Amino acid sequence: MYLTLACVLVLIAAGVAEYLLHRKRLESIPIRILVNGTRGKTGTARMIAAALNRAGIRTICRTTGSEAQIIYPDGTVRPFRRRLPARISEMIPLIRLCSREGVHCTVVECMALGEENQRVISEVLVRPTHVVITNSYVDHVSEIGATGEETVWTLARSINPRCRVYCTEEAYRPYCEQKKSLCIVVRPDDNRTFSGGIKIHPANAALTLAVCADLGVDSDTAIASFADIVPDKGLGKDINPGGGAVLVPGFAVNDLTCMEEAVRKASENYPGRSLVLVFNNRADREYRIGLAARVVGNCSGLISEVCCIGDYPGKVRRYFSRRCSCRVRFAGADELALEIRQAGPERVYVGIGNIKGGGERLLECLEEGI
Repeated sequence: MYLTLACVLVLIAAGVAEYLLHRKRLESIPIRILVNGTRGKTGTARMIAAALNRAGIRTICRTTGSEAQIIYPDGTVRPFRRRLPARISEMIPLIRLCSREGVHCTVVECMALGEENQRVISEVLVRPTHVVITNSYVDHVSEIGATGEETVWTLARSINPRCRVYCTEEAYRPYCEQKKSLCIVVRPDDNRTFSGGIKIHPANAALTLAVCADLGVDSDTAIASFADIVPDKGLGKDINPGGGAVLVPGFAVNDLTCMEEAVRKASENYPGRSLVLVFNNRADREYRIGLAARVVGNCSGLISEVCCIGDYPGKVRRYFSRRCSCRVRFAGADELALEIRQAGPERVYVGIGNIKGGGERLLECLEEGI
């Protein structure tokens, strides 16, 4: 009994010591930016970090889009190695790295989903001085919420008292007032275009420029840095593997609003082409099948056929077939890669749903020339 009690006390003491050390490391990093939201977190985090580093504000960025990665001040991108499943406690070694590297700023893509984890990220693990909320589209229904209001409520848990909050929605202003935080609502310029290594959404660009302006980085420096950004593999540039057909790799796009936007934009960018929607199913994200079927229904005049890849493609194909009027089929990632390479310029393929599994394999095959 005494031995057990002693072990418990040692563990408690070790936990307290680790927490105090973590707080000390956090305080050594003057600027801590947490990028939250449903869609666009990875690209926005990378844009902010690139702009700050170009301006001489030494910054380390961590993103968790298609894969967890660390972006160093010199632009080097390295994978974040995991020995266990993803968990919010990964912030502890990240902050340790940032403190050891002596950076002035860290930019962190929020990986928390549930309300409690959002709160812990904000109040304990990151304690952000700046919070960026890209949007509040409904996704991860069981963890975040089934409505826009519930989504806003959950994401607002990441607002730290007396921080600066950048968003595009007035819905966050009351939550900022509760936390005595400054709410900065930005208005994106939909007509403004940018060149760079990533697809740049006007809202994400506006948020980036607002954060940079507050930190003393002029817009010209920030915009110039966009060309240096290494894209997330789920949202890279359009791929033309040789035969004339194009793959729009939007596998990181998986909420209803953004999936429809991806389809409509592909139709506008490639007018007159036959559009094939490639849906990659992931066994632990199967609720997105229903969302994708709604996209097909809402964009019925734009989509000529649906190709299902990933987990249980036969089951997914049957689901789509019962609900969609266009042709529905399934294929392996290797098989589809070969098809895209051989297809002519009359076709454009749009990938949506999930990157893990079939989406990753498809991109690998196209890169390797399989």
